[in-house]
Amino acid sequence: MKIRKGFVTNSSSSSFILGFTSEENIKKELEAEDLKEYFDEVLEDVMRATKLTKDEALEGYSKEIYYDTLWDLEYRLDVPYDKKFEIRETKEFQNKLNKAITDRVSELEEDMQGYSVFVEINYSDEDGLRYSTLEHHIAPNMNCCLAVISHH
Repeated sequence: MKIRKGFVTNSSSSSFILGFTSEENIKKELEAEDLKEYFDEVLEDVMRATKLTKDEALEGYSKEIYYDTLWDLEYRLDVPYDKKFEIRETKEFQNKLNKAITDRVSELEEDMQGYSVFVEINYSDEDGLRYSTLEHHIAPNMNCCLAVISHH
């Protein structure tokens, strides 16, 4: 048996889809978030990020939430772990998965009303306490944050 004696991490990262009324308003809308010492960093990350259209953001989101949605549905199954893989292959489960993804994308599309510029930014707690705070407390609570995609 091997025993790990070194530092073990259980790091995570998350992506955030942010919406803004226009490119010209990004800074003003971020100032309204009251980000305090995180303002400059978030502003820089948003300005460096590729600006996405609504359709691009929705398409990327639908792909990125596949496994999170899959695992959420599997978690709800009251069966032994090895049975989950069999169930995953059934048409009934695949239909539930596709519907759950479609529902999540529809919710995001509703939340996008009134915004015309979208970006996706990422933070990871692997990069230290500052980025852990950005990932877990700052970004998901911003008013302009329309979706959180967990990569745990």
